[in-house]
Amino acid sequence: MKRELLALAMLGIAACGSGNGSGGNPQPEDNGSLDEAPAGKPPALKIDCRHFGSGRDIQVGNPQPESGPAILQFASLGEVDWNQLAAGDTVRIFWRSEPYREKILIRGQGTAEQPIRLCGVPGPAGQLPAISGQDATSRPDLDFGDIQYGMEDLGVVTIYHRDYYQRPEHIVIEGLKITDTLGGEGRVDEDEFHYTATNGQYRPYLGGASCLRVQEGRAITVRGNELSNCGNGLFILSRPPESQMARDILVEGNSIHGNGATNSYLMHNAYLQGVDFLVQANRFGEGRPGSMGGNLKMRTAGDVVRYNFFAKAARILDFVEVQDHAELVLPWRFAEYQAGGGEVSAGDEERVAAAWAAYQKTYVYGNVILNQGPGASGSVVHYSYDNVQEDRRPGTLYFYNNTVVLLGDFEEQALYQLVDQGPWYGNSEPGFPSGEESFATVRAFHNVIYLGALSSGAQRSYFEFTRFRPDKLDLALGENWISGGWDEAIPGYGQAFPGFGNRCTQYDDCTDDSATYPGGNATHHVVGAAMLREGTAAPIDLQTYLPLPGSAPLAGSAWPGELSESYQPHYQIDPASGAISARPSLATLGAWEASF
Repeated sequence: MKRELLALAMLGIAACGSGNGSGGNPQPEDNGSLDEAPAGKPPALKIDCRHFGSGRDIQVGNPQPESGPAILQFASLGEVDWNQLAAGDTVRIFWRSEPYREKILIRGQGTAEQPIRLCGVPGPAGQLPAISGQDATSRPDLDFGDIQYGMEDLGVVTIYHRDYYQRPEHIVIEGLKITDTLGGEGRVDEDEFHYTATNGQYRPYLGGASCLRVQEGRAITVRGNELSNCGNGLFILSRPPESQMARDILVEGNSIHGNGATNSYLMHNAYLQGVDFLVQANRFGEGRPGSMGGNLKMRTAGDVVRYNFFAKAARILDFVEVQDHAELVLPWRFAEYQAGGGEVSAGDEERVAAAWAAYQKTYVYGNVILNQGPGASGSVVHYSYDNVQEDRRPGTLYFYNNTVVLLGDFEEQALYQLVDQGPWYGNSEPGFPSGEESFATVRAFHNVIYLGALSSGAQRSYFEFTRFRPDKLDLALGENWISGGWDEAIPGYGQAFPGFGNRCTQYDDCTDDSATYPGGNATHHVVGAAMLREGTAAPIDLQTYLPLPGSAPLAGSAWPGELSESYQPHYQIDPASGAISARPSLATLGAWEASF
């Protein structure tokens, strides 16, 4: 399965999905320029903002205007007729020292061969053209619909079609700095920036407004952008019917940081919903100071997250149940929706079956995760659900060849956990089979997990593999390296299983299994710990997070036959520069290949 996208070969990695909305897990394929790159010179993601399509070359702010039969020259974004963009059109925004303070709405439909592109032409030092929402203006004819519906208040750049049955498709947004819906201390209802709307009103953004919002869309690429200082950095919505779904989404090579709202857990650096997502080669920095939101939150079916760098957040990786579009993923929800008179489209049954299969496998590999200090996440990976337990993710999360660095002082952060699948509070199971098999398993192998104190001489934070006893973690597919002492008991905590999940469900009532499965609270459910490699000295450089030269403790183990070659980590990310390079082999545990 492959969806050809413009310039994707620059990373040498194919996109996800077939482009036909049929669902199914993304199938990574490796091809293109990276395998041909000179040794020792890994290429960073580059945006080529030349016009390639058969449509118009729409240039905004070009300091050296060009002329030609298909070239249009404008000084401002507001001069572009955004309502009329069509397949093969490219809008090229040229860098200038001041941000463009104008809002954008893209509603058109490109094709796989002729996408609609919005791209930035960088400045002389590689500066991305900036679009700021602060005091921005909206072109009066942007087709947001009635101002009272609030769509115009929700983003700086928005992908949306007001016609309920028209979905934007084959859109590429790349090479832009998009910022500023929420400023100051980032307090909701106090610090929202304002803009001038299509009707001339001077209005505040909603607290959760996004730098880039996709209201619905298929075959959308978000590549090489910087998204910051908004309620949500990137927000993608998905709802039934099919015309309102988000499918086949590529999020690649972006820098997403400084988003969220102070003292709120509702806004995030990235919040993604839909079917078939590939998230790769991005740098997810810390959120807004004081934000309680996550770094990457995904309510998706069919997701691959690879070759990214993640800084700390209230939750770093948050894979939870599909919510607004559960009717087009979960078979029993679809049956209820159809029986209740919900709008059904041709092919929905096939798409639901494919999405349900995809919902049961998630792949997270080749990532570098740094979780440290005040405000760090108690758990690195949250996988299962957060609102509706009966819609939880079943199946398997494959978590492998990641480098996880957990730095914390016990006085500030008592405990770090790798996996959290709760909190468990009830289990009506209308669609799941009963019993333990209906609860997901995380299979972790070939990872590096370093545990250390943040301050010199301090007692480091303690560690558990899982948060709750019923959380299922399998370490038996391959070896993982972890710092020694991972299974030490926290003094005075009375842990029954040091180093493993200790919390019981139903408010720590260890005799009540009604929220999970029989025996869920009796013991921890981590298997394969005998295959762990332990060490005292860090096998990685704690400044770069790359393996130390000659790091024999990280010498790799055999690839498990359960996963096909297409899911092997063929690339690696440099946490410092963000550069992506071909991974020479699988001889090293962790996200980066060592030299022996």
